[in-house]
Amino acid sequence: MKLTVNGRAVFATTGGTAFDPAKPAVVFLHGAGFDRTAWRLQTRWFAHHGRSVLAIDFPAHGWSEGPALDSVAAMATWTAALIDAAGLKSAALVGHSMGGLVAIETAARFGDKVRALGLCGVAAEMPVHPEMLESAKTNTLKVQELMTFWGMGNALHKGGMVSPGLWLRRESLAVLSANRPGVIHNDLAACNAYKDAVSRAAEVKCPTVLVLGETVSNPGGDHDRGAAGRDAGGVERQCLSGSPLSPARPPASVQPPLAALRAMATRSRCTRGARPRSVSAWRASWPAPAIIRPISATSRRSTV
Repeated sequence: MKLTVNGRAVFATTGGTAFDPAKPAVVFLHGAGFDRTAWRLQTRWFAHHGRSVLAIDFPAHGWSEGPALDSVAAMATWTAALIDAAGLKSAALVGHSMGGLVAIETAARFGDKVRALGLCGVAAEMPVHPEMLESAKTNTLKVQELMTFWGMGNALHKGGMVSPGLWLRRESLAVLSANRPGVIHNDLAACNAYKDAVSRAAEVKCPTVLVLGETVSNPGGDHDRGAAGRDAGGVERQCLSGSPLSPARPPASVQPPLAALRAMATRSRCTRGARPRSVSAWRASWPAPAIIRPISATSRRSTV
């Protein structure tokens, strides 16, 4: 889906369904150096459970036109303009890492446009090591490798993906390597410079869910991963055991934060129906095929 924000083309995916601004909307904001593809599984779930979804490419990322925005504050102003351009009165914002900082800033400054927040792998400050900044500035491979190494849990370095056929480390390197010159440096510098998360969190009034790793692996130094939501009212935290900032873990760890994000996204007047079934119950309902065959849409459907 293409939108026009501030006179420039912006690309977003909608989770495989037509975007309907009349439905409750969820806008997904990616992290530094990444793009909309980081959210492809999450967007499909919400899009097929009564939500309109936009997973956006920030300016100069993915298929969106540039130039890149050089600060978290500028990205928040742009996000508010995106909500207007999509024909929405408000939306739930789900952000990862840099996208989480942008979500906090947007909710604090444009509270009437943000009905809920989901913050994944976010921290009060995100310092970046000078060597990473220098590598990003000179467009060398080192920064891409370090971002992939520090951004994922140990299981994912050993092939621990839940979804068959996905190789998250290699995919991350592929996305990072496709960036236009200067974009990764721009994003990391914006994260490194942003110091307002705690003060902005105090201004957030909407329901908020934090999905955090149990440990923090960051080349810029230690920082408080929970402080970004410390002063925000209505905050719910979900911790992924044994994981750093990346939220990708085996199913037993994923279920609590996924349920929390579902609850966050459905906190609106349009909430209806029964609770979704568990993944195990959902899979158990599939017919056991004697021969490999496509699974029908009806056999996939969960109750909402």
